[in-house]
Amino acid sequence: ATVEPYNATDKTVTWSTSSSKIASVSSKGLVTAKKGGKATITVKTNDGGHKDTCVITVKVYPSSVDFEFSELTMTLGMSEKLIPVFTPADTTERDVTYTSSNESYVSIAEDGTVTAKKITDPDNPVIITVQANNTHPNGANSGNSDPLKAELRVTVKDKDKVRTPSASYYYDEYEFSLWDDEDNQMEKGSRIRLKCDTKD
Repeated sequence: ATVEPYNATDKTVTWSTSSSKIASVSSKGLVTAKKGGKATITVKTNDGGHKDTCVITVKVYPSSVDFEFSELTMTLGMSEKLIPVFTPADTTERDVTYTSSNESYVSIAEDGTVTAKKITDPDNPVIITVQANNTHPNGANSGNSDPLKAELRVTVKDKDKVRTPSASYYYDEYEFSLWDDEDNQMEKGSRIRLKCDTKD
């Protein structure tokens, strides 16, 4: 920091940060990036209390990208928004590109919304690919390295070939039925296992 006038008798300053979890600052003004996000660094003169600020943006590039699951079965006309999963979890550079191996059967929008348009061959699912657009310029995925991407296999079935799912409630070793006409409630830590049968 520069303190004026140049002949000031007390040029000492105090540094502070709005979020030490994102960026810390030492007593000498050395900033250390810790986590993705923004932090405001403030310098204040000890004589007179004059201040100045600087906004620090910490970028975190992905080391991997994936889908929440590897396979998805949809009914004809169904739409669902896919959410990519990044590593590390605090990745800030989350821009991605989606592609479909066959847009006439399963389309994918820029925002990740996938739509089932035609019934697929069970042995030939449509492949949806997500690719991270922003990787570290000096990282392992720069240059000629393979891009960060993941694939999802999508199968489309006719609506009348999928029956209503049945569910069971598990608590320790006990099993209880869930009913469609009741308010089924769960406690934190309990589990539900869903089963879906098809006619074909």
